[in-house]
Amino acid sequence: MNDGSMFASLADFENQDTFDSHRDIYVLTPQGNYRLKTFALVKTTGSDAIVQTSFADDASYQAYVQDKLNRSVVSQKGDTLTATDIKQSVLFSTCEYSQNDGRAVLFAAVVETTAANDPYLSSSTSGTTGLSSSQDAVMDRKYEEAA
Repeated sequence: MNDGSMFASLADFENQDTFDSHRDIYVLTPQGNYRLKTFALVKTTGSDAIVQTSFADDASYQAYVQDKLNRSVVSQKGDTLTATDIKQSVLFSTCEYSQNDGRAVLFAAVVETTAANDPYLSSSTSGTTGLSSSQDAVMDRKYEEAA
């Protein structure tokens, strides 16, 4: 999609002020909600094997996360996460046009969840989403409409 419609604003996170002011991401699912904290933005190409979903052990996962921290074009301010702090992560990727076949990949750590039986985090039935109950109800309706 070369029209800026799919996650295009993620490329804006290359700007340190934008990254700093948008560190929290909320993912709402039927199984539970997740609060994520961004920790790195990596500019790369489509041929980079940046996506990895399984790891031999905790040390190999920590090495993977440390690599993303080292390659990040922005640095964390405020709540700084280290590779050993991060037990679960999510990446969001979009096209990035400063290089041929470029990608901007935003990495975020799962820091809170309401999902039961999460293997890495204790869940809370009242996880903070930053939304008021009326805003939460609106988001629930929008989610149901989209499903």
